[in-house]
Amino acid sequence: MSENDFGDFIACVPHEIEADWHEKWGPLLAGFPLNIVFAQTAESDQNEIIGITACYEPDLATFRETEKTRKMTYFNRDGGTYCVRVVVDRASGRLETFKYKGEKLVARATGRDFESAMVHTTLIGIEKDEPVKVIR
Repeated sequence: MSENDFGDFIACVPHEIEADWHEKWGPLLAGFPLNIVFAQTAESDQNEIIGITACYEPDLATFRETEKTRKMTYFNRDGGTYCVRVVVDRASGRLETFKYKGEKLVARATGRDFESAMVHTTLIGIEKDEPVKVIR
C-alpha cells in the first residue's frame, strides 16, 4: 500500500475487456481491464469535499504475449512518469498489477479473479506526486 496525503478510498472496478469488444484486439486483450482509475475524496482548503482521480488507459503498442503470460502497460492520461503494468497468467487467468514511477516499483497487487485483482489494485491509491484530476 502506498502512502498519500488524500482522504477516503473509493473503489473503481473497471470493466473487463471481452473477446467481442473489437474484431482484432478483443480476442487478444480479453481479460484485461478497459482502464484503471484510482479515486479518493479529500477536504479542500475551503472545507468542501472534493474528488481526486488518476485514470490510466492501455497503450496497445505495449501489448506482449509469451507462452505463459500476456501483458500490457497503462499510462496516466494526464501525463507524468507513473504507469501500471498488467500481467495475465495464461493458464489460470489470474491478474497481477505493478505500479511504477519511472523505473521504480511503488506497488504490486493481485487477486483470485478479475474483480478482486482490480479492487486490490485500486486500493493502492494515489501517490502524492501523481498527476490527478480534481472534481469539485
